[in-house]
Amino acid sequence: NSALPIPNAVLKESHEEASENFGTTTAVEAFVDGTADVTDRLSLTAGLRFTYEDVTGEYEVYNSETPGNLGALTGAAPNNLFAPTDGRLSENEQFTSAVGRFVADYAVTDETNVFASISRGRRPNVIDVDASGSNILNAEIVWSYETGVKGRAFNERFEYEANGFYYDYSNFQTSFAELEEDGIDFETRDSGAATAFGFETAVRGALFRGVSVFGNYSYIDATFDEEDEDGLEQDLAGNRFRLTPEHTFALGTDISVPVSDRATVFVRPSYTFKSQFYFDEENTEFEDPENPALAQNPPLSQDAYGLLNVRGGFRLLGGQVTVEGFAKNVLDEEYLIDAGNTGDAFGVPTYIAGPPRILGIRLSGRF
Repeated sequence: NSALPIPNAVLKESHEEASENFGTTTAVEAFVDGTADVTDRLSLTAGLRFTYEDVTGEYEVYNSETPGNLGALTGAAPNNLFAPTDGRLSENEQFTSAVGRFVADYAVTDETNVFASISRGRRPNVIDVDASGSNILNAEIVWSYETGVKGRAFNERFEYEANGFYYDYSNFQTSFAELEEDGIDFETRDSGAATAFGFETAVRGALFRGVSVFGNYSYIDATFDEEDEDGLEQDLAGNRFRLTPEHTFALGTDISVPVSDRATVFVRPSYTFKSQFYFDEENTEFEDPENPALAQNPPLSQDAYGLLNVRGGFRLLGGQVTVEGFAKNVLDEEYLIDAGNTGDAFGVPTYIAGPPRILGIRLSGRF
């Protein structure tokens, strides 16, 4: 046991408490969607969806059988983490919404299409219930604008596509875990207005018989606006969305070489890359300019990294049996797939590492 900064108090050998969220939604929806061929080359698509929702949110804390000794620090006494609710708390509300889309598609040639679309999407309202009361968040709304081109060339041996997009968010919903005066608080918040724009490209092609390649690249600038819809400065102004790298790309090839009438050797190397990204919308860096020694390492972000994967083997009996070996993360890259979590509320974030190099063999059959 370790002594706490509370007189005559030590950590218990065993402590159990829990909180649980409940949700019930009854929804009625009506929608219509259709496409009209205006000409042989131009088609227009439009759709609308109307929704009525009756939503109930509930929250309950299951207290420890014996009082914890950390409650005086966290404000959750007699528990350590979750303030008691003395039963189940409940809140009910009704919501209505309308979303839709409009798409224009035009065949420039028999092998090239261009398109443009505008749509309105919605993430439902949130009923957030906890020991301190209830809070009802507005629905998150996004207006999406996209345009692009896709086509084939060189006798259909080469395929390509490219598109640009712009997303305009209002009432952007984010999740937080913080240590409050009445215990640890998990809640969804309305973080205001946000914008995302960028473009994506992809190509696929057959270089030679049995040899094909593919590649894709995307760029996205996704940040919270400086001001909300009412012209007020936002807490997360300029911050990037969580788990959203600015640059990503992937490259690979598929090589298949017949060695007999019923056997083929194949190899499929691929490489994927992500630029730096954050694990929280607060873009936590844990830097203290006045005391660099207190800087958290690593922060709640992941530096740019790439993963090399390889698969190879034999297809036998005309493809009915496949024997393949695989190597994931060939270069044994060290990276994180998650960081922060509940520990972040106490200033001690936890980290989940990505898988190291993995080697294996797989045997499969189709009969």
